[in-house]
Amino acid sequence: MVQKKGPSRYWLAASCLALSKPLRLFDINQPPLTAMANHAYRMIVLFIGSEKHGIQQKPNILHEYRSLCNIHYMIDGTWFALLFRGRNVSYLHHALENQGFRMTIKLKRISIQASLGSQVLVGSDVNMFSRLTAAFCAIALSVPLLSLAAPVSDFQAKVAQGLRLISLQEFAEPVWRTEDEKLELMRGRIQFFDLTEVYELEQSLPKAKAPAVTYPAPSHQSAVKPILNTVSVSNMQNNLATLSAFNNRYYKASTGKDASNWILSTVKNIAASRSDITVSSFIHSWTQFSIIAKIPGTSSTSTSPIVILGAHMDSINLSSPQSGRAPGSDDDGTGTVNLIEAFRTLLAAGFKPTTTVEFHWYSGEEAGLLGSQDIASSYKSKGVQVKAFMELDMSGYFKPGTTEVFALEADYIDTGLNTFLKSLITAYSAFGYTMDTPCGYACSDHASWYKYGYPSSFPYEAVTGNDNPNVHSASDTTSVKGFSWTHSVEFAKLAVAFAYELAI
Repeated sequence: MVQKKGPSRYWLAASCLALSKPLRLFDINQPPLTAMANHAYRMIVLFIGSEKHGIQQKPNILHEYRSLCNIHYMIDGTWFALLFRGRNVSYLHHALENQGFRMTIKLKRISIQASLGSQVLVGSDVNMFSRLTAAFCAIALSVPLLSLAAPVSDFQAKVAQGLRLISLQEFAEPVWRTEDEKLELMRGRIQFFDLTEVYELEQSLPKAKAPAVTYPAPSHQSAVKPILNTVSVSNMQNNLATLSAFNNRYYKASTGKDASNWILSTVKNIAASRSDITVSSFIHSWTQFSIIAKIPGTSSTSTSPIVILGAHMDSINLSSPQSGRAPGSDDDGTGTVNLIEAFRTLLAAGFKPTTTVEFHWYSGEEAGLLGSQDIASSYKSKGVQVKAFMELDMSGYFKPGTTEVFALEADYIDTGLNTFLKSLITAYSAFGYTMDTPCGYACSDHASWYKYGYPSSFPYEAVTGNDNPNVHSASDTTSVKGFSWTHSVEFAKLAVAFAYELAI
């Protein structure tokens, strides 16, 4: 990607000094803002205030200007948004922490529009404003700015050259990388979204986080527990034996497509007696396709929220992705067969939910969450509402000598849905839960759904560090010490309970 220079440090300092005047209300429809909008300039704006200083005067301020200003909270309820003037906008990350502020400044491309409202409210906490201004000015004068990335241009030409558009960090501009460079990121355990197939669609989608959701406590134990007793370990063992027998399930390999065809056929056979259920392939621009099995809700309409359970079917050998042996027994063969067995168990019990339930098996997770992004962005563009999403990615291993738990991921998830998972585990599972350490940006398919504003969750096989060290290699098999079917089956049971309690 072509890099362009950003604003000079001296210009930033001058802007800071100009902003250190007493705070007041700015009318966005009056000069000078109207003139700036008419000339499509960008400008630097610093909003600062607190719940105790002025926001009560305009209670909808956060909602009205969140998308415009990319507002982020900081300590004591104070909030701010920072926008740079200039055609190229990137981000300035964690810069103020050295000045004693626990906050992050993030910059977002935006142009001031005269039609965006009547007034921009700025709070009246002048002392906090002065401290923040002084801190930012000090940084502007003393710290070299990050390179400001140019907007993505010549998109199709770069794709035609074989380049991939990679997002390495939230709010950062994506970067172009070759396939070899992308593989090196994977080998270095650097997580990312590969945006290449979804970037153009994403530009038209609203950038909104999932609203806070509260889920009811489990209340169908008398119906669910007998169903859980019918979950079959031997079925999962047989299915995983077939899946792991493919040389690999790499998303670009013919064996990856063969695995997709086998899963599609298996799930269709399970659903054969139910004419109301659809099982279909979701075709991507690469070789392997994803699969969606839909159990329609008896009370659902086309606009009703749905429940989704997902796993990724692909595997990878990082030493030789296309042809290397990658049985992927745990990553993510276990999650894949957990969902197949949960689907079979529910249908055998005559499951007819009031809310639509979908089971997803994703392609291309190992290469940047490709399949889940493709599907989630498609759902977002069509206005599909999602009540809850749960990812099962690795469920068969915990380090010998450690405590057996569900490790609930702590970031890029919905806290209300995590609370619901805790109650499900308490009600239905043979062992307990703990919170995992944050798994970071783009660590599994739940992050795709979170990115598009859907409530997501991800119960993992073990606390990070106690999880399977053999993934992405020929050694990811069921024979490794620490692999446990009695552990994995609890995740299949959790999937059954999740679907039943949220959708019946």
